[in-house]
Amino acid sequence: MKKREIIITVLTLYFLSCSVFPTSLNLDPKRQIALIKDGILFLADPEGNDLKQLTFISNSSYQSWSPDGTKIAFTSQDPSGINNIFVIDIDGSNMNQVTFEDFLGIKAVWSPDGTKITYRIRDGIIIVNSDGSDRTRITSGTSSYKLDFSPDGSKIVYVSSYFIDNKQPVFSDIYIVNSDGTNNTLIASGFQNNDPKFSPDGTIIVYSSGGGPEGSGIYTMNVDGTNKTRLTFDQSILQVKGNPFSPDGSKIVFISARSGNFDIYSMNSDGTDQTRLTQTGIISESHDGISNHNPQWSPDGEYIYYIEYVKESTWTINVTLKRMRTDGSLPVTIASDANFISVSFSPIW
Repeated sequence: MKKREIIITVLTLYFLSCSVFPTSLNLDPKRQIALIKDGILFLADPEGNDLKQLTFISNSSYQSWSPDGTKIAFTSQDPSGINNIFVIDIDGSNMNQVTFEDFLGIKAVWSPDGTKITYRIRDGIIIVNSDGSDRTRITSGTSSYKLDFSPDGSKIVYVSSYFIDNKQPVFSDIYIVNSDGTNNTLIASGFQNNDPKFSPDGTIIVYSSGGGPEGSGIYTMNVDGTNKTRLTFDQSILQVKGNPFSPDGSKIVFISARSGNFDIYSMNSDGTDQTRLTQTGIISESHDGISNHNPQWSPDGEYIYYIEYVKESTWTINVTLKRMRTDGSLPVTIASDANFISVSFSPIW
């Protein structure tokens, strides 16, 4: 009899666990986002709840999570008022300044192994250990930006712009360089090439190109610059911002103005099945209305996070972080701010 009671108890606990624990697993505290709102760095769950404040001065921006999920790098003003890179543990401890530049580009980019950070200065690219030691210049003499590490950490792809008569950049070229600074190679040139990003397997690079006789388009190419393939042909303003590749590399999310407004679209990585995901209407001649930018895939590939801007009389009056399913359905608001907001994902999901 006791044996039968034990079996019933075990089965009861098993069925209870089946009904309860799958829901609780979705609330795993490791599934977090790093959220900058009002210039302050927070941690939150994927729904934007359970905010934990990490910084207490409202000048933080452009955060990026270390690959092991234990630290966050972000840009903030140092005591002299210059933007530099700081690193903080996700429990809010051990905040350290790791760069000491007189000019710093926007965002720190972690190497895939988490040991190094690369960033832009006024006339080149620097790579440094994540504790700030061993600062090494890997490019020089150009305005270099839009950095991305290859998945194996061996290479960095970046944009180099040059100007005519000190005006806006007329040409933006894409280069690839070994992470030790050797073999700096031009792989895409002419007009305005921008936003290069490696695919998850490191075999191709997606980028946008515009300003030439063919108009704007999104392209892919091999990492050596061969096999350039145009994916879009609608001549509208196109961008591949944020994190364009789905985690499995099968899809690309991008921004297009083909509908008259900046909306988010997805397509297969070969350019097929281009689908509009956001439906925000058309901005008026005074540029009032809603536009969507900076789409990023969640690490599990189930959602796309993006930024919605609302403008009136050319002024941005509200910025909202939103999340939708990958087919564009069920958009929900995660957080709002009057000015700047950004998000990055814990790699441990």
